[in-house]
Amino acid sequence: MKVRQQLRQHSVAFISIAGVELLLTLGDLERVVFFSRYDKGDARQSTEGWAYVLTVRDMASLTTEPTINASVVLLDTRVACGLF
Repeated sequence: MKVRQQLRQHSVAFISIAGVELLLTLGDLERVVFFSRYDKGDARQSTEGWAYVLTVRDMASLTTEPTINASVVLLDTRVACGLF
């Protein structure tokens, strides 16, 4: 029983860390989108932004179902733009 409880605690901690990393990556993505939109950033920034989208999708798979679904919607934006 004690091992199961420890595994659960580690699992919760891992999901929490993934959530924080996900928020940091979303902040980086927001910065790229902002500069691309308002400062007329170059194509390199656009490519960098989509790399963040793929990272978000990968990290979201370590979290909850609603987060996974939101990351899929974000990735679908890339597909709808014809960039994937």
